[in-house]
Amino acid sequence: MQVSVVIPTYNSAAFVERALLSVVSQTEGLSHEILLVDDCSDDRAALSRLAQRYEAVRLIEKPTRSNAAVSRNRGLEESRGAFVFFLDSDDALAPGTLKRRMVMHRDSGAGIIFGNYLARLDDATRLSASRLPAYQGGDMRHYLFVERGDVRSSTLSLCKALWQGTRFDDATRKHQDWVFAIRAFHQGERLLFDPQPTAVLDVTRQGRMSSSANLDASRYVVKRYLRQDHHRNAFSRRQWLSSLSRRDLTACRFQVEIFTPGNWRERRDLALFRLASHPVLIGAASTLLTLALRLRRLGSGSTATQR
Repeated sequence: MQVSVVIPTYNSAAFVERALLSVVSQTEGLSHEILLVDDCSDDRAALSRLAQRYEAVRLIEKPTRSNAAVSRNRGLEESRGAFVFFLDSDDALAPGTLKRRMVMHRDSGAGIIFGNYLARLDDATRLSASRLPAYQGGDMRHYLFVERGDVRSSTLSLCKALWQGTRFDDATRKHQDWVFAIRAFHQGERLLFDPQPTAVLDVTRQGRMSSSANLDASRYVVKRYLRQDHHRNAFSRRQWLSSLSRRDLTACRFQVEIFTPGNWRERRDLALFRLASHPVLIGAASTLLTLALRLRRLGSGSTATQR
């Protein structure tokens, strides 16, 4: 078999068909399978009926609830394709992605490819290009947090003949794709950046974890994967801006908590973080940040999505 597409699902029956159709529409001439890995959904019966309508779809029902990282690993384990693609249930593959990526893997020798995407904004009709910096190799944490790159699971593909065995971390409940990329770097994978958008992401459905669960999930990532101060500080800067734009006081305070200044510039930054995270000032600071981001987007013609 040539292609496997792994789609984790949880209460996704109402919208996952768009993801399925985006795959099926580009499989002419390809032997393929689509693995729906369900995480104990309440709508499993509806999902099963949907799966029966598509010959290539295989529904894998997990016996206990866990998370999407476990689901992706389960799909990877059961996949039969030489090439594996990951797609979130509320996203869609861009037309022509499957065959184009297969050629990229063969020509480049890369085991794992990720890249740009399109983001579907609030009104569900406007699409914004990510326009990420190209990954040139080196520590993935530097790319993600210093260069402000990004890795999204729906842009990931791997070639089993070239893949070095990197899996998702089963314990991660947030930043699963970032952690996968960091693990891939340490695993010695050959990683390639694809400048062409390969997926349409529905960013309107993100951020549904409770605040406490969100912070617990972030603490795990920081403790496990960001042990050096410069990596942790770069992560904190990036996430603090995202938290401030949402006026999430608890998250802002967490980013201040993990920031460890080592020079006068970092001490200055920490002082600004603390000031802007004050309950009285966070509203005004968030408004100013939103305005600055809008002006930057107008200048660049793209919209960076927050996480």
